[in-house]
Amino acid sequence: MPIRIKSKKAKFRRCGVAHPADWVVYPDDKFTKEQLAILKAEPKLQVEVVEKKDDDPLAAMTVVDLKELLDKKKIEYPKDAKKADLLELAKKVG
Repeated sequence: MPIRIKSKKAKFRRCGVAHPADWVVYPDDKFTKEQLAILKAEPKLQVEVVEKKDDDPLAAMTVVDLKELLDKKKIEYPKDAKKADLLELAKKVG
């Protein structure tokens, strides 16, 4: 499964990648098992497995992705909206 990584300090480098302060989704073959262990152990990084559900592709999107989708469709949302709220809006607009 893909993973997403967010750094507590923008451009913090680990495993050959400068990690931004925003979530970035990487394909599951981007890092080796050893690199994943290093990334997960690094306190300056947040690493999460992206759960993909075949029946709901929107659910696999990150908050940043959902906001970009809503922005493209010119749908307004609160700046502090949680993922569940953004997901609900995205489903309504199709």
